[in-house]
Amino acid sequence: MGKDWRNLMSARTSMLSLARASASLMARQSSVRAARGGGPLPWGVESHGFPGHGSSVPFKVVGASNASIAARVASLIALGIGLPIYGVIHSNRNN
Repeated sequence: MGKDWRNLMSARTSMLSLARASASLMARQSSVRAARGGGPLPWGVESHGFPGHGSSVPFKVVGASNASIAARVASLIALGIGLPIYGVIHSNRNN
């Protein structure tokens, strides 16, 4: 179980860092595209300028507060951690 646990933690760390990098890149690309006038942002997102230029965030999700976004992110992270652990615990039950 020790080796499986280390492999699971390594995979989880890789998955979380990839998700963070992907989200950061998507936000950066969307805000740059809007600033250049290169078309609309993705569905439900409005441009609000850049930090230091009249806004504290480069984009805003329409109809969603920071708390609701944080709650959704936390639940997705919990699922990303909890489901693999549950699978490892129950995978060798009948062996």
